[in-house]
Amino acid sequence: MSERSENIKLALITVFLFCLVLAASYTVSMRLPLKENFAKGFDKDYTKSIFIEEKWRDQELLFSQEEQDEFTEAIREASEDLNMNIAVYCGHIRRDKVETQRFADYEYDKRFGKDTDGVFLYLDFSNVFYSSSYLSYDYISTSGKAILYYKSYIEDIFKGMNMPKSYDLHIDGFEAHREGVKNAIYSFLREIKSLGKNENTLMSGLSYFYSKDTKKYVYYFKDSLYITDSRPPYYRFIILAVSELLGLLVAFCFWLKINKDYSSVSSPSPSIYIDRNCIKFNKKKDEFLRKTERRVKQGSSSSSHSGGSRSQSSGGTHGGGGYHR
Repeated sequence: MSERSENIKLALITVFLFCLVLAASYTVSMRLPLKENFAKGFDKDYTKSIFIEEKWRDQELLFSQEEQDEFTEAIREASEDLNMNIAVYCGHIRRDKVETQRFADYEYDKRFGKDTDGVFLYLDFSNVFYSSSYLSYDYISTSGKAILYYKSYIEDIFKGMNMPKSYDLHIDGFEAHREGVKNAIYSFLREIKSLGKNENTLMSGLSYFYSKDTKKYVYYFKDSLYITDSRPPYYRFIILAVSELLGLLVAFCFWLKINKDYSSVSSPSPSIYIDRNCIKFNKKKDEFLRKTERRVKQGSSSSSHSGGSRSQSSGGTHGGGGYHR
């Protein structure tokens, strides 16, 4: 009974110490300094938010100036409501998926600045002028806090817009679907305003985004948005906690193995190997079987250093996604 009590006591002490180390790891992970924060936020200039229609060669514009002004007014109202930049861009030039993404990210940075808060919607209207066999590809580029707002809802936003299909626009003509396109743009604004009300949930710090292009993380920490090279603090805590748990398990396995080996083997006395009646030492002599030499190379006064560098995108950090129609 006493041995069992000792084992229970040892287990309780181990668990208590582990909990202490875990609490210390959490405190350390939350207090470790973060690297430079690139987030620029929103400058409250709602007038920069705008509706843009691309002019290409001799193609006529699809929307009148009055319609464009109405779109811009609605966009600026949404911008003021969400405290972020918003742009809707109607493209006439045919671009593939990669070109569309790069164009949307570049246009956002050019108009609003890198790592600011905002959304850029690219609508592909090239099918109105070109072959109907080509599927239009629309794209939403997000920046700053909008990355976290909409990273899980890009497809839902596009589906909620219910834009006319590219084939229908080409066959029926734009005029037949003008109202459908206008409704889709207004639906986009309603969708992003509705989804942009979850800021308090995002500030918990459990949601983050990692950009493979810029190698940066986007997350909230202490009620502030961070775009930085540092991993989220809770992510670092998880790594520490898992490492400590694995270390504890390995140590426990070694303890069980050693305890089992030593409990099953008795310790013999060295005297059993010696017959004191038959062996008598008259002379003792020390002889060295090996000779060890250690040589240390002297350092020189000159030194060299080699290092590497990696290329990094010159643009800001962006999220988002596209949709074929």
